[in-house]
Amino acid sequence: MPSTCQAALGDMTLPTAFVDEQSPCSGILIMSANDSDAAFFRQMVQISSYGDLRIETVDRISAGAERLRCEAFDVVLMDLHLVDASGLDSLAILSSLAPRIPIIVVVEIVDELRAQEAVRHGAQDYQIREQVTPHSMAHSLRCAVDRHRQLMELRDLSMTDPLTGLLNRRGFWTLADSHLRMTKRQRKRSLILSADLDGLKEINDAHGHEEGDRAISKTAELLKSCFRDSDIVARFGGDEFVAFAFDIDDLGEVALRQRIEDCVAQVNETGELEYELSMSIGTTVVTGAEESLDELLREADEALYREKSRRPSHRILVSRPKAKRRRRSPPVEVLATV
Repeated sequence: MPSTCQAALGDMTLPTAFVDEQSPCSGILIMSANDSDAAFFRQMVQISSYGDLRIETVDRISAGAERLRCEAFDVVLMDLHLVDASGLDSLAILSSLAPRIPIIVVVEIVDELRAQEAVRHGAQDYQIREQVTPHSMAHSLRCAVDRHRQLMELRDLSMTDPLTGLLNRRGFWTLADSHLRMTKRQRKRSLILSADLDGLKEINDAHGHEEGDRAISKTAELLKSCFRDSDIVARFGGDEFVAFAFDIDDLGEVALRQRIEDCVAQVNETGELEYELSMSIGTTVVTGAEESLDELLREADEALYREKSRRPSHRILVSRPKAKRRRRSPPVEVLATV
């Protein structure tokens, strides 16, 4: 039996030259478990746009997440009933994995209330299957992309640390809460990391606060390079940094620690700083048990400060001429909760 969309497509006289004045999209991901519906949505999108338009279709949330990790899309057109997820759960998973991409949900007319609820949970717009036209699709695509871009700009202003470009404390709590819920729902193993830049006071005293800011920015750049785009890296303030790595196993944790150590060593090898960069790091594993984000952050902090308390004193950072290098001491100390 043909789907509602398939029947509608057969009855429609499609315009031969519907052209939106300025297509806002160059890449669209269509997520639908029904092949005929996916074909209908593809045709509506093609008619409502012009120019080079890349459209891909998937039938499950896992495949959609993989495509979003590998390629850039401007918008997702999403049926709430997929092969491996359905309802608001599928929207929550996709929003957590790709927070910067606007999502338009598609529902049957009897599910319009659910679509409105989806908008309250982060979708930028919705379309009713039985009422989709090229004009309504063009309007929905434009509004979704424009609204989401504006929201991202406002979010970046309110949730971004101006010195480093990383998320600030507020930004971390907003996104990490979604990552924690997803870890519990999917029973994944994730990791929370707490890091301090060692000797910031000594750097400020010896070289001035401008150089201290440079050390903070260099540390932020280093940490960001060691994590995936889907991970959350934030500066909590001062010399404190926090990260949430979703879906990471024992081998991934070891590799992450090694990457951080190697990156710190590379910075110190260049001699570009008049001191050696050093970090202390504590980690705690997120297993999906009923742990709160506050408790997990406290565990990572306790791992870090337990080791700090065992040190006889803080590392003394000695100034050095940029042209010379002194023998490098271990640049990073990575700690883990037991």
